[in-house]
Amino acid sequence: MKTLCWNCRGLGNSETVQALARYVTLNNPDIVFISETRLFKHKVDGIRRRLNMFGCFNVEKNDGCCGLLLLWKEGIDVKLLSYSKSHIDVEIEVEQIKTRFTGMYGSFDRPRKHLDWELIDRLKTESQLPWLLGGDLNDILCSSERMGGTRKARVEMDAFKEAMERNGLWDIKPSKGWFTWHYGDTVENHIRQRLDRFVASIPWLHLYGQCEIITEFTRASDHAFLFLNTDGAQRVRPNGDYFKFDTCWADEDECAKIVKDAWGIPGVGTLEKIKNVGLNLHSWQSNRRRADARCKKQLQGRIEQILEQDITEARLEALKSSKRELKTILDKEEKYWRQRSRIRWLKEGDRNTRFFHYRANNRRKKNMIKGIRNIEGEWLEGTENIFGVAKDFFSKLFQSDHGTTDPLILDAVEPCITPEMNEKLNAEFTEEEVKRAFLQINPNKAPGLDGLPASFFRKFWPTLSHDFIKLCLDLLKGRASMVDVNQTVIVLIPKIDSPTLMKHFRPISLCTVVYKTCSKVLVNRMKPLMSCCIAENQSAFVPGRLISDNVIVANELFHYLNGSKNGPNKGAAIKLDMEKAYDRVEWHFLSDVMKKMGFADGWINSIMMCVTTVSFCLKINGEISDFFRPSRGLRQGDPLSPYLFLFCTQGLSAMLLKDQREGRIRGVRASQKGPRINHLLYADDCLLFIKNSEKEARRLKEVLTVYEASSGQKINVEKSSIYFSNGTSEQSKTALKSILNMNEDAVLGQYLGLPLIVGKSKMEAFKFLIENVDKRSGNWSKNLLSFGGREIFIKSVAQGIPAYAMCCFMLPDCILEPIVSTTRNFWWSGRHNERGWSHVAWHNLCKPKVAGGLGFRDLKSFNLALLAKQPNKGTKPLMYGAVFSRRKKLSKMDSIGGLE
Repeated sequence: MKTLCWNCRGLGNSETVQALARYVTLNNPDIVFISETRLFKHKVDGIRRRLNMFGCFNVEKNDGCCGLLLLWKEGIDVKLLSYSKSHIDVEIEVEQIKTRFTGMYGSFDRPRKHLDWELIDRLKTESQLPWLLGGDLNDILCSSERMGGTRKARVEMDAFKEAMERNGLWDIKPSKGWFTWHYGDTVENHIRQRLDRFVASIPWLHLYGQCEIITEFTRASDHAFLFLNTDGAQRVRPNGDYFKFDTCWADEDECAKIVKDAWGIPGVGTLEKIKNVGLNLHSWQSNRRRADARCKKQLQGRIEQILEQDITEARLEALKSSKRELKTILDKEEKYWRQRSRIRWLKEGDRNTRFFHYRANNRRKKNMIKGIRNIEGEWLEGTENIFGVAKDFFSKLFQSDHGTTDPLILDAVEPCITPEMNEKLNAEFTEEEVKRAFLQINPNKAPGLDGLPASFFRKFWPTLSHDFIKLCLDLLKGRASMVDVNQTVIVLIPKIDSPTLMKHFRPISLCTVVYKTCSKVLVNRMKPLMSCCIAENQSAFVPGRLISDNVIVANELFHYLNGSKNGPNKGAAIKLDMEKAYDRVEWHFLSDVMKKMGFADGWINSIMMCVTTVSFCLKINGEISDFFRPSRGLRQGDPLSPYLFLFCTQGLSAMLLKDQREGRIRGVRASQKGPRINHLLYADDCLLFIKNSEKEARRLKEVLTVYEASSGQKINVEKSSIYFSNGTSEQSKTALKSILNMNEDAVLGQYLGLPLIVGKSKMEAFKFLIENVDKRSGNWSKNLLSFGGREIFIKSVAQGIPAYAMCCFMLPDCILEPIVSTTRNFWWSGRHNERGWSHVAWHNLCKPKVAGGLGFRDLKSFNLALLAKQPNKGTKPLMYGAVFSRRKKLSKMDSIGGLE
């Protein structure tokens, strides 16, 4: 069923009627609800005929009402339940399914908003049918639903949330578009808000949980069309998908027999055995899944039948037996849906099947690609067309420019690998190394092209281990070709809501377990040497370095730049955005940098064999494309890739450090005795610091140009920005922006997910933590969790969200208290922002389990504990010198990091 809601701002205008008629013709909605019609009764029938609708109900315009109109198509059985000047409530029957729809127009008068919430309270009691409510509610749930203008008062948003939670209504987020109303003709006064929305009860979401909502603006109104399609996210049945083993069958004797028989065929290689196991299990598990579904239905019917009769000894025994069999099937079902949900923080058990089922369906819906724009901007739909656009995009992305490494980079890179290190790297590979690497692989990660996850190999390790280890050793020693295990499936994960271009997707590589084990063996040998190879300015993936290192140092440097002391011309900071950083790495550049560092040829060959023998196929909407070969790029999903990418960024670091030593790009320092820093790196996140000097800016431009040409990296100028210190002259700003070809960022944003400058309003700086916790706990699927599931959710997610910020900042009570309130209410009520009956004081629940509590964190104490670790780490003396060199009293907790 398709439902359209729109605040038209008056249907007396012919342009508005034309816009509505055009939209209805294109999208063919079954139900149309229009607010602010401003129509009298005699004009309604003309609108109905113009829209080709069968029936309508009108609330006429009067002094207290702007007019409401509900229309429906022929074949839809509609029964009026109630109406007022702000709502129309109807019962709808389609294909013998009865639901309820309420079209609502919320008051824009703030003192009267409570009347809207009281109306919803009253409507809730009038029917128990699955309920959908939609329209212009004239309010927002969180600050992310408003952009521009003054900040919305939290108490007003909380009143809206409480009304929704009190009545069991859950917000349905649009899959395309976000804001539904806009106002203002200039940048300064432009405001966007999400005032129009659909909310629904859990029974309705169970019926139509895969619905799709699209917003679309028109010139005829400042409100967008809000279109809901319950048929828009039907499951696509994959025609060309590959086999994936369901771990719920691993304990089955029949499954073990199939594996043993396939593995015991004499004269067959290990890769052929893996292929045979997949073929045999594919057909078996499909049949077994259908058989279990039939058995579940029969057992449930048998249990109901026994309970309706008089209980005898025989019937009681039959009841117990049926319940045991049903429990076994339900346990398998829960494992099945957990594997598809990709939920990492909640284990199976305690019967969270409905939650896993919803998350699996929601993940499939989110990853569905219905259409894409090609290079010419043309919108294309259909799997074949999408495959064509994707293959063209990735073929060009992974195609080498066939350049050479500039000598300037190689001259700057210093040798760091000694002969003793090379000797360890090139030592004979052993079985113990292979076993250790295999056990480090997450057993629940998505499988590669063979369809067998690491959990499968773990379960049948006694049968498979000898051949598996031998194959890995043959691959590592060069006795077998990596090409045979390096076929990789690329899945496209959307980086933004409503992606329309291929660059809006992140290509994740699904490698086979055999390849990942070999890759892990190489990583384990190389990882201890990373601190010797990679400059201190890079904090990612190097043992002993943390992401918080960069945040603390960057915050201190920006504090210095933003201050009013030490003159007006202290320097500038540049945030670089690298476009598709991993996918653009040139293989020759990686090899040249490793060779200059001193790695032996044998080790480089082993690494490059993993990188260069890859072949890709794309998986889109459950179908697989043909294979193609890249000539550059690192895979996101290969255990080696993060470490190899650091070698690539080391080329940039080496040039910048050399220029710093020689005085060409001096950088800035936070204190008189502190070290100068001209760049900070965390993987591909790059912050650069220069003096406000045209000479330094030109040199930096030269360094970046050389780095781009050699490494294949491409700086996204549109997303990169420059920030100037206080008091920098307009003439200097113009000159530097012109040289670097970047825009100025006057408002400091975030770096690595945390604010660069806190400022006077800590609430403004850290309110995103409250919103993130609200968003994660507010999803209606959390209502499906058992008490055990709620406990794990609070510990792993709700209390885990602020932990990263707590490593660097002392969060104020105005941030911690709303987070505690949200988690406390969620624990006792099972619903976000709804108060439940608290049986035990929260501080008692924060005690360890051995002391009678549940082990929830006391967030304030946890914050202090994390901050206390900072000055004692001593992992990066040069970097920490920028922070601690001007601190006189580190014993005071508020002075840790200088970031209170």
